[in-house]
Amino acid sequence: MKCPNCDKVIPDESKLCPECGVDLTKVPGNESGENPPAKSKKNIVLTIGAAAIVIVIAVLAAIFIIAAMNRSKGLRTAESLSDKIGSSIARAENETGIILEMSSRYAYLTDIHEFQFINESEKDIFVSGIHLPEWAIYVSCDENQKISEVAYCDYRIVEKNTKGEKISESMPADKINYTMKKRDVERALSVSPYAIIVDDDDITTYIYRYYFIDEETKNEVGYFLKVEFNLNNEVINILSWENKNSITDIAF
Repeated sequence: MKCPNCDKVIPDESKLCPECGVDLTKVPGNESGENPPAKSKKNIVLTIGAAAIVIVIAVLAAIFIIAAMNRSKGLRTAESLSDKIGSSIARAENETGIILEMSSRYAYLTDIHEFQFINESEKDIFVSGIHLPEWAIYVSCDENQKISEVAYCDYRIVEKNTKGEKISESMPADKINYTMKKRDVERALSVSPYAIIVDDDDITTYIYRYYFIDEETKNEVGYFLKVEFNLNNEVINILSWENKNSITDIAF
């Protein structure tokens, strides 16, 4: 073995180094007199690899959390405005701290859904070459200038494909029954809502946009699914129809 102090080769059974006189029994981790084994290159590589994996997982988790927070921001804003249906715009802004604009930064939004006021994401995406916000909230008023409808639309649903989210089955509407609770509907479906609309009749409408691959033609087949809930969050209407709109038509 080698002396840990002077690096001279000495007999394995030595208690003292004959060259420098160091007491080998008092070397940390070598009380038995044996030369402490050096860490193998394999162990070092494994340690570095494990640390790298932990860092990658932490980064991915941070990205996921940020994305989730950004996604929920639009929903939270829409829910806050929905609670103000029947109030004036000024009162809604004052009580929620949400700023509503009379026009959008994106010219195409005026063709997607009618509105008098709008609140939209600060982040942009492209859908079929069209510049859009990640999400937008459309606010409409009645003849008395009171909020009558709040519509939230998540354009990230159609960012990859304007037909919506890809699913493995053709008719998720079959999983829904009348009087089902909203939470049960959300559990039954495998897609996120493309749009959520709340009006002054206490009706909340969820619109889903999805597509699947037809087994015979191998073509993408798109569908809309519309589910309406009453004030008790029970299903009162279910409607599904094929999406035959043009590739740039993302209205709801």
